[in-house]
Amino acid sequence: MFGPLDGHPGAAPSATRRLRAADDGIEALIVDASLGRSRRVHLPVANVGVPPQYADSIWSVLLRAVGPGTPFSERDLREATEVPDAVPPMEVVAVTRDGSLWVGEPAFGAPMRLWRVLRSDDDEWESVSLPASLVVLDEAQGLIWARDEDALGVHYVVGLELSQPQPSR
Repeated sequence: MFGPLDGHPGAAPSATRRLRAADDGIEALIVDASLGRSRRVHLPVANVGVPPQYADSIWSVLLRAVGPGTPFSERDLREATEVPDAVPPMEVVAVTRDGSLWVGEPAFGAPMRLWRVLRSDDDEWESVSLPASLVVLDEAQGLIWARDEDALGVHYVVGLELSQPQPSR
């Protein structure tokens, strides 16, 4: 099933975009009614492994949420809560004003996040590595505009110069 990206501020009114996690990667379906064309673009990437410490942190959060004095033990929660070994390689998705798709892989607390970029006029995915705290909002004239968050939880916008992207292999 493709997940819709229609209605996103970056999506052109005449274009329909869908993303889905395939068994062997990410698949994008782009239908452009104004040009009378559609295309499917596949990116062969494997699911991203969930680090054991991330699963442990999920269970510790659940234990704190349940609170002391409940009949649940950590063992009960671990048996009742399924944390997958791997997840599809997309956590954050953005559509820029020019129609490019930006798909961010799960970072799991790592300092950097890998973004896969599909330009609106290309069938080759590019790879861009950005600090994991950044969420891509737009790209224009060689700059990436992203949202970041400070230590107090206040959001702000940053602009980064985009160096020459490399095609994904």
